Amino acid sequence: MAGTEELTTQEWEVAATTFYITAAGMMSAESGGFIREFEAMVAVVNKYSDNSGTNALVKHLLATQPAEKQQELEALCKKYSTQELRTRSLEHSRSLASALDDKVSADEATPYLQLIFDTADAIAEAAGTLGYFSEDTGAQVSEVEAAFLIELKQALGLAQEA
Repeated sequence: MAGTEELTTQEWEVAATTFYITAAGMMSAESGGFIREFEAMVAVVNKYSDNSGTNALVKHLLATQPAEKQQELEALCKKYSTQELRTRSLEHSRSLASALDDKVSADEATPYLQLIFDTADAIAEAAGTLGYFSEDTGAQVSEVEAAFLIELKQALGLAQEA
């Protein structure tokens, strides 16, 4: 594998767009408080920025200034339905996973794909911290969010084969 230098401009754009469209899709899933969910997204990005070392994909995302994207994410949530955001997220995730599988090593691709998934998971859990789901089911993540996380993990190629 040659590495991230083999990615086209369009593939770099898909890498960043996938992150943001997935975050918006999860934020629109259940009403958990946009600010709390946005803060959860930023916390995951910060964790990965501290631990990613030289991962070019994570560095590319950081260059897009995720902490400054609040208004853009709110606009996405208002412009598209939750289902539209999820559909776009899954399509982008499959496309990104395929491009990365073809052009970069798993050592380079997996941390970025995991970042996308971990961000969606943290956003889902942030919604549950307000107690919206814990009283009825004891779960912090709603059934709708849990189903999306399963689909997302598969689309990103992170699902374990049984």
